[in-house]
Amino acid sequence: MRLLLALAACLLATTAAAHESWLRPAAAPATVGRPAAVGFTSGMAFPTPDTGPRPARLDSAITLQEDDTVPLEITSPGPGELLFAFTPTRPGLAVAAVTLKPQDIAMGAAEVPEYFQEADPPPAVRDAWTAIAAQGEWREVYVKAAKAIVCVAPCADSRTAMRPSGQPVEFIALDPGPSPRRFKLIRNVTLFIPGQTVRLFPAGKAARVLKTDAAGIVEIPADVAGEVMLSTVFLEAPAADGKFHSVFASIVVGR
Repeated sequence: MRLLLALAACLLATTAAAHESWLRPAAAPATVGRPAAVGFTSGMAFPTPDTGPRPARLDSAITLQEDDTVPLEITSPGPGELLFAFTPTRPGLAVAAVTLKPQDIAMGAAEVPEYFQEADPPPAVRDAWTAIAAQGEWREVYVKAAKAIVCVAPCADSRTAMRPSGQPVEFIALDPGPSPRRFKLIRNVTLFIPGQTVRLFPAGKAARVLKTDAAGIVEIPADVAGEVMLSTVFLEAPAADGKFHSVFASIVVGR
């Protein structure tokens, strides 16, 4: 976990011990024609806000609603989060999606096994590290990509959450409506990710470890209710730059 904490600390330019990152809507349902707030934060205890990123770290921020895509605007740094807002144009659902710019990190070889325990990378990543571990340094470029499903009163059924936002790695719903149970984990819009470790965080409760199936699908267990976050770390072996590449992706559902 220390490497994950270091990654988050570097990303946020702070000494805070942040672990997961997420985008969370305001508690009350959004209303057509009125600004709706969502907050980006990183912390150790979902859903409690801890530390928000600097505005300069923002790569993209959009909102999907049916076939429309509109900007998600920064409003202000809030207590422990970076706040955004959009104005819904119709009832149903909206999906907010925020991606932060790539960040470099270098860590000592002794910390990699603990990172692997948390991220559970595929064999290709483990083999690539074994081949270069003697160099004594792990070098990585990572991206944070967070989404949230937002209820726009009266929260009618909608297929908005089933539409990709274009993030490098993201969860998309396989069911319409405000609280889908099944999600597909995809990258680059069209490629699904099978056998990927996904952590499920019910609000205020202990996390569970799930895996995507052969079609890249993960399902929220039937005994889990209320607000949840799905989170994953997608790691790839070094490319031409000699660095490992990762995307920390999450989605918040059910608020």
